[in-house]
Amino acid sequence: LRPLHRRAVLCMSHPDRMIDPSYPERVDISAQLKEPWGYWNSQDRRNFNETLDEDDDIKTVWVVDEAPANGRVSAKDGLKHLLIMFGVLVGVYFAAKATKPEERRPVRDKEFPLNPELK
Repeated sequence: LRPLHRRAVLCMSHPDRMIDPSYPERVDISAQLKEPWGYWNSQDRRNFNETLDEDDDIKTVWVVDEAPANGRVSAKDGLKHLLIMFGVLVGVYFAAKATKPEERRPVRDKEFPLNPELK
């Protein structure tokens, strides 16, 4: 899969370090691909006083996944799990319909004496 932020990095590939050489070099990695432990801010996977990248909004943890389920589930397995879930859902629906819940209701439908649709 091609990461979303590659396009932005290719557009801005000029050497910014010539402007301020003391500015830290940026690491071109998404926060989703970083290890989840060992950070001061474990939610955004960032340390205290760590310089924000100019593409931080693209490289954050909260964007669309670059590797769905961290690469543990393939697309074929994901589709299989989705179809199984829909099959179970349809099975529960038909099992509920087979018990005929209309006949076992404790109350009857309300009858309205004046039906405006019949006029």
